[in-house]
Amino acid sequence: MTAFKYRGKSWTPGRVIFQILVVLFGLLWSYPLFKMFQKSFYGKGLGNYSRVLFQADSFMLRKGYSFEIADFWIYLQNSVLITVSDLVLVLIVVSLGAYAFSKMDFPLKNVLYIMTLIGMMIPGVSFIVPYFAILKNLGIVDNPIGLVGPHVAGSIPMSMMLIKNGMDAVNNEMIEAAIIDGCTRKRI
Repeated sequence: MTAFKYRGKSWTPGRVIFQILVVLFGLLWSYPLFKMFQKSFYGKGLGNYSRVLFQADSFMLRKGYSFEIADFWIYLQNSVLITVSDLVLVLIVVSLGAYAFSKMDFPLKNVLYIMTLIGMMIPGVSFIVPYFAILKNLGIVDNPIGLVGPHVAGSIPMSMMLIKNGMDAVNNEMIEAAIIDGCTRKRI
């Protein structure tokens, strides 16, 4: 069999078969999505959508639901407090650790880095019960600050890998030049 040209591309029999398989797998993949979309309109599905999309929004705006009934400002305050605390702590801890792993030499450096990355392999769900037990013993179960520790601990492995890879891209000559100019390790 020979190849034929269509729109400047050479189509071999293998390429045609590959394209047919791609289309078939695409249809196979989209069938459950189509059925899910179709089933969502059965029965009261469309009525529920119109009620949620139109009546709920007008009710929330008319009655002030999002600001009064749901304690919106307390939830926003908690979210901002936890997010800012997590961000600051993760950046401080991880940037110092990533600099050490990237630019310093010390015993067992690779072993410690791999042990840090092993944290990405452990599902976060497996820590829920130990975290709760620790928070209960510390007496901070109903305190938003109690969420900061688990969030920071769960964020360290991935953040460490990302920031260390970024610091690996920085030339050691730049660090040596900064040391010659009088910078300390902390200032670098």
